[in-house]
Amino acid sequence: MDELTHIRQAREGDPEAFRALFDGHRERIYGLAYRYLRNRTDAEDVLQETFIKAYNALPGYDPAKGLNFAAWINRICVNASIDAMRRSRTRDAGPLGPEEAAAMPATSHASDPERSARSAEIREKIDQALTRLTPPNGWSSLSAITRNSPPGRSPKPCAPPREASRNTCSGPSP
Repeated sequence: MDELTHIRQAREGDPEAFRALFDGHRERIYGLAYRYLRNRTDAEDVLQETFIKAYNALPGYDPAKGLNFAAWINRICVNASIDAMRRSRTRDAGPLGPEEAAAMPATSHASDPERSARSAEIREKIDQALTRLTPPNGWSSLSAITRNSPPGRSPKPCAPPREASRNTCSGPSP
């Protein structure tokens, strides 16, 4: 059977015809996905995603428009690979660790006196609110909240030293 017959039969719901299309294109689609992703597991996921999307979009595929099936499914694979790369980048871009945070340039409001004054005013209000809080569990000093400290001011601890873990605090303890 030729590919157009398989396409027509698959559009009519014949699973064997779609299986024949899968078998005829899977190695090329896997190779294409792998060239983008450089990861076997991700390429296998994109292979599966590509054929699921192709199956769902098959009723809209029209070979009479001049696009052959291989080019059509390649485009689906490329788009799925790009989407997978975006998801991976987003997944890998979790919170900054201490080294990355230290490497980030400090923001400065020096060029905007109004913004600098507002920031100082907000810091003062936060400091006032913190002094009104009662320390929990008999802590000897208020240390339940961590905030970024401006240059020249030491950061406040986020928990008593013996209860804090490395991931609990955002900065060095005093």
